[in-house]
Amino acid sequence: MPRYDSVSRVGAATLEAIERERELLEREELMYPGYTTLRIQELKHTVTNKASTQAELQHAADALREELDGLLEVVGREVEKPMSTQRLLLLKWQQRQQRLQNRENAFQTGLSSTPAFRVVLQADGTEVIERPGRDTPRAPVHETEDAYLSQAVEAEELSPEALIPEKTIVTTADVNHVRYLLGLTYRRLKRCDEAEKVFYDVLADDVTNVDAIESLLELNTGIKGWVPRIRVLLDYLNEGYAKVLQEGRLQPATVPNKLPIIDAHCAEEPCAELSPDAPTTSTPTPQQSSSPSSSMSPEAAVTITAGADVARAPTPHYTTLPQVSPVEVALSILSDLIVEAAAQKCSTDGEGAASRFFIEAMDPIVRVLDRDYACLLLEALFRAVDEQHFAVRFDSDDISPAARKFALSLVIAFLKALMARRIYEMLPQSVRFHFFTLVKLHTALRSAGRVHESYKICEQLMQLYRANSSVYRARVHASPRAAPRPSPLPAISPSPSSLHCKCSSELGVSAARHGSVAPTDVEAQNAAAAAAARVPVPSLQEVSASCAPTVDPKGVVEEVPPTESSQCSEPPDILDDQDANYREALFQYVNDRAHDSPALGRRLCMEAMAEFPACAAPWETLALLIHKEDPKRNLGDAIIAARRAMELEPFNIRVIVTLANFYKASHRYELYDRMMDRYRLMSYMVEEGASEADMVATAAEIAMLDEQTPQAQDLVEETGRAMKEFLERMEQATTYSMPIDKEPRLLRDGPMRFITQQPDMRPAEVEAHDKSLLRQIQMLESWQQR
Repeated sequence: MPRYDSVSRVGAATLEAIERERELLEREELMYPGYTTLRIQELKHTVTNKASTQAELQHAADALREELDGLLEVVGREVEKPMSTQRLLLLKWQQRQQRLQNRENAFQTGLSSTPAFRVVLQADGTEVIERPGRDTPRAPVHETEDAYLSQAVEAEELSPEALIPEKTIVTTADVNHVRYLLGLTYRRLKRCDEAEKVFYDVLADDVTNVDAIESLLELNTGIKGWVPRIRVLLDYLNEGYAKVLQEGRLQPATVPNKLPIIDAHCAEEPCAELSPDAPTTSTPTPQQSSSPSSSMSPEAAVTITAGADVARAPTPHYTTLPQVSPVEVALSILSDLIVEAAAQKCSTDGEGAASRFFIEAMDPIVRVLDRDYACLLLEALFRAVDEQHFAVRFDSDDISPAARKFALSLVIAFLKALMARRIYEMLPQSVRFHFFTLVKLHTALRSAGRVHESYKICEQLMQLYRANSSVYRARVHASPRAAPRPSPLPAISPSPSSLHCKCSSELGVSAARHGSVAPTDVEAQNAAAAAAARVPVPSLQEVSASCAPTVDPKGVVEEVPPTESSQCSEPPDILDDQDANYREALFQYVNDRAHDSPALGRRLCMEAMAEFPACAAPWETLALLIHKEDPKRNLGDAIIAARRAMELEPFNIRVIVTLANFYKASHRYELYDRMMDRYRLMSYMVEEGASEADMVATAAEIAMLDEQTPQAQDLVEETGRAMKEFLERMEQATTYSMPIDKEPRLLRDGPMRFITQQPDMRPAEVEAHDKSLLRQIQMLESWQQR
């Protein structure tokens, strides 16, 4: 009888062929979505395999040349896609299943009667009884319709109707795919001129081909005299892209509302609370960018309070990715190559060698690129370094400490190279670029734990902002106390006693006014916000356009002072919109210096309070500082300062925890427990994005906890007070000695009354007995007199 278990039998060779095709067509590094053949994929595997020999690579080059010639003849035509072995096996399997289903349906629907026996008339006229299945002769298996059941699935013969090939149109991208493989093969064979010609052929048909641009940059950087070749490549890309735009084959790479790189750091720095007079700066608006590594715009950050945690808007989703010019792509890839080489230098020779490498690498490139592409190269380098900086700061959970330290060293090396050669003097907006570099360097140094090294950078940052901001000048004029001294470190520091008196008077004033802010301070804040809102933010196109006539390639190496034209090209209040970064840097500087010198930290806190009367950061720093100096004596002043900070920023959960710990130190445990409960509630509301009304109600409840909670004494002291008094009396009774105690007594074991003791030293029962005895004597004397 036929064996039905052979239905699932498939040949081993067929399975191996299917697995091989799947590896060549579906593996990530070999997969190509367009038209390709199995032979092209085999050659691609040979080219990308590092173990391929020179003979195999030469054979692959010849075969790819043949495939390229064949594809060039059919470009734009409709061709049949080659059918894979897996597809053929699937069709044969479906045909086998259909035939089995038809056979089963035939048995179920049209059942023929099969009697147990039948009468057959013989030739001689006799009748013979036959039993079907035993006496009836059976035909061979291969001659019946069930012969296919004994064959393997791949032996099935498909009907022409089942073989419907998939058709596709060969495009220029399919040809460039083979050209790119041919160029890679020539690169591995050290035939650089032929590889360069092939890659330029790819760009002639598709000027936006990123693979060809990257291969040309890698090829040129490995050749002697590579810098002029990069300029030739950039000019070719610029001309080809302009030609393509003129013909209308691509849309221009214009992205609205794109911000320059000098404003990109605002997204990573915590921003201060914005005034309602400037609604345009507080509304989150999605910003598009032509680079995938660009940072979020400053308007995309929604700020809760100054110094508190910042809730940021999610990254906007692109419906269509913005078109990027090939020149920007090339410079971005070139910056990645420079940063990667600098990282290798930093890992082997250290941060100083990496900084020098940045200077030596940028020097010849900027000299050749000249004023046309220098600004774009600097922007691309900043983007590449910012990727490392952002990953370290915001994705540090997945990074090991060694990798984090290495990435920060690379960022610091790049920023120090810019500061050492004064690259900002090349740009039209030199002040903004200088401020941006200082902010980046200060943040990187603090993230790396090099706080003392960041002091000088922060002082330069604050000095630059104060000299180029009308917001700061308006704040100083509104509050005369806010004018700082010329240097953060004076020659003769004031005495700690005078500073302590000043702190105490300031704390007394703040405790008396219960959270009220002076009208002049509010006016200063409003004036500062209004001035910041009036300053226009330049676009990247304006920066690039104005960069052309002012870039000097020699300025990268030779330290040239800024010219008068570059200084006059900027408005005097160019840094008005950077008040939030200045404020954050100032508070960090005050906090860091307070750890080194209490006297200097106290003075800097006073100056920060005068300059920013509505911010809680200096009050919090002052509270921690005075409590650290003398935890017992200064605990009350520390509580007053912490309460003032909480009044200024009621949503700052860090201040709430600080104040709760101070209450715990003052033995107000019930108040501490209640405040920690409200702290957990406030943290949950901030994380979950609760409504403003609920948060305001919770903050008001926290502020009233001090008045609602009774100021009970320490529980240990209350419980042990009676025992303490008893021990004091026993000590007096056992240690007191009079001369009468040294004389012999008649009644040695009898009771003894302390007649000569002072009344306040007698026990209560002795005094009561003396009073009753005195009354009895007086009554007896009066009776005798009568």
